[in-house]
Amino acid sequence: MRPPGPLADLYVLDEKKRVHPAPSYKAWKAFWRDVKQRTVAHTVFGPGQYVMTFFTGINHNPGGIPVCFKTLVFGGRKPAEHYAATWPDALDPRPRHHGHCVRRAFVEGRTPSTFACVTFSPIPASKK
Repeated sequence: MRPPGPLADLYVLDEKKRVHPAPSYKAWKAFWRDVKQRTVAHTVFGPGQYVMTFFTGINHNPGGIPVCFKTLVFGGRKPAEHYAATWPDALDPRPRHHGHCVRRAFVEGRTPSTFACVTFSPIPASKK
């Protein structure tokens, strides 16, 4: 656990997409501005209808393990937001992660002819 202070809840990703404490505010800010590097997945169904999962760089679980990944659902049957601790967990099809949110928000109850879906993940997570 990190000591309290201005950088206590700021994190960056390494080349294998693992979460690490930000060495400085300047390093965190530079990393945060690189949207491609932070985007885990973005599934688009149509105008204003998408699910996006990204690394926030901010711990949403103060005092516990860093939870820095966020999934947002826009324009679906069930707009929502969910959090994960790791890149692989953020993509997981289990409840509250990207794959699950795509199915719940847009796909269930629709046939393939009623929607078009494009998913991309700009930078795949490296394997250990």
